[in-house]
Amino acid sequence: TIPPALRDRMEVIGFPGYHTTHPDFFAQKLMGVVLGGNMSSRMFLNVREAKGLCYYIHTTTDDYTDCGHFSTNAGVDVNRIDLAVAAIVNEYKKLKENPRIDEKELQKAKSYLYGKLVINLEDSQEVAHLLGKQALLLEGIKTLDTIHEMINKVTVEDIARVATEILDESTMKLAFIGPERTVESFEKLMHF
Repeated sequence: TIPPALRDRMEVIGFPGYHTTHPDFFAQKLMGVVLGGNMSSRMFLNVREAKGLCYYIHTTTDDYTDCGHFSTNAGVDVNRIDLAVAAIVNEYKKLKENPRIDEKELQKAKSYLYGKLVINLEDSQEVAHLLGKQALLLEGIKTLDTIHEMINKVTVEDIARVATEILDESTMKLAFIGPERTVESFEKLMHF
């Protein structure tokens, strides 16, 4: 048996993503919201709620000036990690095979992303972070209205193009914390 302290472990499955000034930066962010950004996302509903394979699950992007990544992380019972990996990869596969999301789903993601930004900016540290990052690393400071316009310009076609480009099976990677496993035991799960 696995000691209680080792039963729940984190796993991350993802792909190389876009850098912070990439033209499809917000399309990638919105794709992350659709896949696993909140409690009505595909990962949350299909992997956590329907299958009960993880305690938490979240799809996110990390973006830097020269690179980025698009990934889903989850808290998983190590006894069910194979099922969780397969379920997460399946959600990626479904979006890759049918990348044109519903307009309603996109509008919901836009509202969530912009609303989250506005709420975060109630914290003065978040305001300083946003402005400081833009002033130091980017080509100028974008106002909240400009960011809102950029989010609203993203179309379902943009999401489809980004899904087709980013969700490339050959670049998919997995990392997890837990009992030692062989690479081969996961390789069989990492396919569309």
